[in-house]
Amino acid sequence: MGLQGELKQAYERCVTLSWAMVAALLVYPLVVEIMRLQNVSFEGFSPQSAARVKDLVYGLAVILPLSIRSIRRAVLKRAKSSDIQVLTRNILMATVITISVSEIPALLGFVMFLLGGLYKEFYIALTYSLLVILIYFPRQSQWEMLLGKGFIY
Repeated sequence: MGLQGELKQAYERCVTLSWAMVAALLVYPLVVEIMRLQNVSFEGFSPQSAARVKDLVYGLAVILPLSIRSIRRAVLKRAKSSDIQVLTRNILMATVITISVSEIPALLGFVMFLLGGLYKEFYIALTYSLLVILIYFPRQSQWEMLLGKGFIY
């Protein structure tokens, strides 16, 4: 079963949007490196705050991507009578939410960098985000399976 017509266009839009979100994510390291080059001894804007919220940020950065499967399952639930447009819209929404949640660790790592100058932690969080995005990046075979089996995920 191949994706055809309007469905194929929706899939291609989804892939384009996902790549755009990945590209936006890659702006963070540019900002980090520019800040580090301009201020070699950058220790953050509030190192005391960074030390206090570090564990909370790490916890959120790990837990949120691990919850993606549950989030996707909730979004992809549907009634038996749903038409192809509703199904496509649900898959698209699930993908956008997934990629957005996948970016949260990098964003939190960036916040940790701004607060405490923790650039190594930022790069660890960025790598983690990119790995999660790679795992959940939209694939045509996945869309076909979801459409063909009624979102048994």
